[in-house]
Amino acid sequence: ARRTTELRPTLRRLLPWAIGVGVVGNGAAMIIEQLQDRNGLGRDSFWVRAAAPVEEAGVLALAFVYLAVLVLLFHRSATWRQRLGYLAPVGRMALTNYLTQSVLYLVLFTGVGFGLYGDVGPAWCVALALIIFAAQTAFSAWWLARYRFGPAEWVWRTLTYGQLQPMRISVSARTE
Repeated sequence: ARRTTELRPTLRRLLPWAIGVGVVGNGAAMIIEQLQDRNGLGRDSFWVRAAAPVEEAGVLALAFVYLAVLVLLFHRSATWRQRLGYLAPVGRMALTNYLTQSVLYLVLFTGVGFGLYGDVGPAWCVALALIIFAAQTAFSAWWLARYRFGPAEWVWRTLTYGQLQPMRISVSARTE
């Protein structure tokens, strides 16, 4: 937390630039996609390839925006720290949650499962993502009240250290 306190002025300075790059990059991606959908641009067009770095910069910039906003809100007040504290278990189980989302979306949107890709609009995708994330937030808190790590984090640590890692939280640690 101390390091993020030092970085706040830099985050505030960079935030407007990152928003601008994010809007331009993601706007370019939307325009290119619309032109391709209307057969105005071929998939191998020069403009598609030329826009790719701009689109990637937009994705990275928006990721920075999300991170910076969370850090700035966290340091804004105790109320914000408490609100954002509910996300801590999700972060402690980041690998498990990432893998779970990947499998869920694979099953929902590809031929492996329900094949909903193209049948579900953007609003439903956002709603579905929020529902899944809310469920993961609740599950992560429940899990970490009983276990030291998420399942994937446990496997990772066990492989890293070359020996089984303790998984359960001791009863005395839970009551403290």
